[in-house]
Amino acid sequence: MRLPASRLGPAALIAVVIGTSCRSDHAVSPFPEGFGIEAWVQPPDLQAQLDRVDKEMAVERMSKAAELRGAFSDHSPFVILGFSGEGGVHRERHAVRVATGFGVILALGPRDPTDLSRARRHRLVESLGGGGGWKSGTDLNGDGHPDVVVRSEDGTFDIWCLMPKGASPYPMRSIAPPDHVVDIDDDGRPDPAARIRLAGGEALEVEIVEVMTFDERGYRNDTSAVKAWHQRELRRLGGPQPGDAGADAGAPVHDDRRTLAEAIERGWHAIRSGESGAKALQAADGAAASQAPLGPGLAQAWVRWRGWLADATR
Repeated sequence: MRLPASRLGPAALIAVVIGTSCRSDHAVSPFPEGFGIEAWVQPPDLQAQLDRVDKEMAVERMSKAAELRGAFSDHSPFVILGFSGEGGVHRERHAVRVATGFGVILALGPRDPTDLSRARRHRLVESLGGGGGWKSGTDLNGDGHPDVVVRSEDGTFDIWCLMPKGASPYPMRSIAPPDHVVDIDDDGRPDPAARIRLAGGEALEVEIVEVMTFDERGYRNDTSAVKAWHQRELRRLGGPQPGDAGADAGAPVHDDRRTLAEAIERGWHAIRSGESGAKALQAADGAAASQAPLGPGLAQAWVRWRGWLADATR
């Protein structure tokens, strides 16, 4: 027997479906009642992270050389660990680990035993200042975050910013990586600095130092504090100041070596103070002309340093 066709239209069918659906007023959740998402997330466990590091370093045959403990602004703890071990070719290997309850947020080193580079920054620097000042694990630049310093075998270093769930190196705008610190503006904070050494220019004993201070962009060599420091150094050397009329040697005449060295130093400080590169080079060339002719050793060193100063103006 054939059933009669339904007289219900599409709208009526939809109404029937809706009418027979669940009418209760409860929230639908994929989790059982009383079950929270926190059950799926591991709680912070600093000791578990330290145990992980110990196991890793045991495999690497590294021993703990230093341990620094501290806390973030939210009072959560962190531990900075430095390790050392035999690296072959009469050299040590080094490693740094920083652990929080959330994980190992910084892992540097150890280098592969076959890696002969001296520039790997894997060694923990516990303190940048003499007498234990400017310690890793403290806020070194006033940005509210603890920092850690790591250095390489060649003495250069990086500064890393620590956060509860990560770490990152501070950008450093400089012509060379820092190898020591100073306090150029007496604010009580370490300012990274680099001594510039030039192969072939040793005969002049030029003392060039690149300095940086911290601002919101990182460590930089062009801040107002840096410019003020270079201006003070320029005055100390007796050179013309930025904006002064004339561009001559400016300093008392010493022996040839010192006169030429001071000409390069004055040129460097003038450039970093904001002087035009052309004017700084003109003053340096004037000092060299006053000492002409130069002996073979001095002439070679002068050419090297004068070329370096010209590159620094770019």
